[in-house]
Amino acid sequence: IDLAAALARYRAGEYDILTDIPSDQAEWIKTNLPGQDFFAPFLGVYYYVINQEKAPFDNADVRKALSMAINRDVIGPDVGQIPPSAIGIAPRRRPVSTHRSMDRGDRLSGM
Repeated sequence: IDLAAALARYRAGEYDILTDIPSDQAEWIKTNLPGQDFFAPFLGVYYYVINQEKAPFDNADVRKALSMAINRDVIGPDVGQIPPSAIGIAPRRRPVSTHRSMDRGDRLSGM
């Protein structure tokens, strides 16, 4: 998603709301678009559903390759965690993630 283009379309009146903005534009928006700068933390879940009955995802090797392409070092530390900004919104509980970070060799060997 081109966030700069989305902001330009918002400013042109093509969009009524933006759910994400270019991070370097937050101060500019606060200064130049008064009253339009509501920023709030987001507690949500993202997931993708893959039809394993249709090609190419009916092939287990393709699914493994897709799994290997996920950069768990970036998303892994927060999986199953409740951010401090959600205290009072979400119930306190222990992390649910039991994923063990594996290096490429472990993943290829099926460990």
